[in-house]
Amino acid sequence: MAEDTQLPLPSLLGSYFHSDDDRGWQGWVIGEPHPGVFLVELFSWIDGSANGQKVVPIAEMSEWEFFDTSEEMRHAYENRVAPRREMGGQHG
Repeated sequence: MAEDTQLPLPSLLGSYFHSDDDRGWQGWVIGEPHPGVFLVELFSWIDGSANGQKVVPIAEMSEWEFFDTSEEMRHAYENRVAPRREMGGQHG
């Protein structure tokens, strides 16, 4: 029988995201200034450039979709977000 091993808790640091529909953000997690509170850098939906930073508690991130790479985030945008936006739906 395998020995019980404890895996380290995953971190959101470095993850890319599309936020909930109310915010309509995309970006990546760049810091955790306090446990359970994250600093995120936002990216423009038009050209992907950085356009600000926000501090967000983890409790407000439960509906967000997270990605390991910017390519995964871009793929999700092209295949799910952009078609919804073209039909008049929300961003994220």
